[in-house]
Amino acid sequence: MFYLDERDRGVGDSQRALREKNLRRVFGIVRQSGQIARAELSRRCALSPSTISSLVEDLVRSDLIRQTGLGKAAATSGRRPILLSVNPSGRQIPVFSLGVSGVAYALYDLSGLTLERGFHPCLFRGGGEGPFREAGERYARIIAGVMERPSSILDRGRVPAILLSYPGIYLEEEGRFLLTATGTSFTRETMVKMGEMLGLPVYAGNASQSLAWAEKRRLEALGQAADDLMYVNVCSGVGAGLILRGEAFLQPGCRAGEIGHMTILEGGRPCPCGNRGCLERYVSIDAILREVRAALAEEVRLERPELVRDLMEDDTLASLSRALELDMAALRAPMERVARWLAAGIASAVNVTGISRVALGGLQPLGGAFLEQVRRHLTGGGERFLMRHVTLDYAHTLPEEEGLGIAQCFIDRAFPITGSGLPGEQAVE
Repeated sequence: MFYLDERDRGVGDSQRALREKNLRRVFGIVRQSGQIARAELSRRCALSPSTISSLVEDLVRSDLIRQTGLGKAAATSGRRPILLSVNPSGRQIPVFSLGVSGVAYALYDLSGLTLERGFHPCLFRGGGEGPFREAGERYARIIAGVMERPSSILDRGRVPAILLSYPGIYLEEEGRFLLTATGTSFTRETMVKMGEMLGLPVYAGNASQSLAWAEKRRLEALGQAADDLMYVNVCSGVGAGLILRGEAFLQPGCRAGEIGHMTILEGGRPCPCGNRGCLERYVSIDAILREVRAALAEEVRLERPELVRDLMEDDTLASLSRALELDMAALRAPMERVARWLAAGIASAVNVTGISRVALGGLQPLGGAFLEQVRRHLTGGGERFLMRHVTLDYAHTLPEEEGLGIAQCFIDRAFPITGSGLPGEQAVE
């Protein structure tokens, strides 16, 4: 999910790199445990008590962990150990999610609590050459404006990095991000310059991959296995975040998971990617609503005309959800087609990756009946043996929580324990 420069990879002083690795390990165990004593940390890390004490002192001094009280007395000594936990306010993680209608901003603490939110409209109407209009300078101005504004909540001294979540792919050869859902693009160079101006490193992650990580963490909190997971993100496009063997599945260029550009109908509807018949031309939220409206337009006698009016005017799933609850006959055929197309895309992705747990995000408002339709097409009623062990459920994580996902992944995977937020340490995916 993140591009890291050589300093972030721990290249250089081996002793410093080893200490950073141990600090990160201790911090991760404390974070995962909620509360833990030094003796238990020593046992789980296989490090001496004196080494653990030194590492803990560094983390306390850095304001990353704190002493939170006394645990149960040890059977051998009778003394009650001092418990340690993560200090939520020790750092603040600003996330900027680049979307169709603008830039959503959220500020998180180390526990994942949202400290503040904001939204900045950023509409693009035509202009520019090709399907992807350059928007880097505009995105950078919005982000810099938020980071530089006077605030009683945002504390720049506690910010280790700026995170960007984007719906699209990164063309590594060109150093360019293509936001396929928005029709915009920006360059790595633009974000590096913004980071230099603000004196903070910049990290970027794909929105669907961010959601997959958030879903993984949520399932684990529920006590469920999530080492192999596909989060299918249906929004203004269709993407997928992949978790394989407990790790985010990433490749250079971050094209993995772009199932929205999988061909499901040869010679079908044109797509901005240059292909025809892409999945997201048929099962994105806009495409689903277009399918429904086209079916309604052909009906001579309309059921529930007030709902039909809402469906023809509304650009969200809310009206469609109400109509599906009433089982409107005119909607059965188009929704059956949508379920079949979506199942075809999921089946192809499962066959390629081998992932058998699929979380469907973005279409939760359509309810359980639609989910059952997709399941039926996916498994063929149990006849498709390659799909027999695939589980498909609505995701616990909603699409608007992509900011939380990238913040969690950053803390889990790339959070710098030492040298957090030092000027000049730029890193953009």
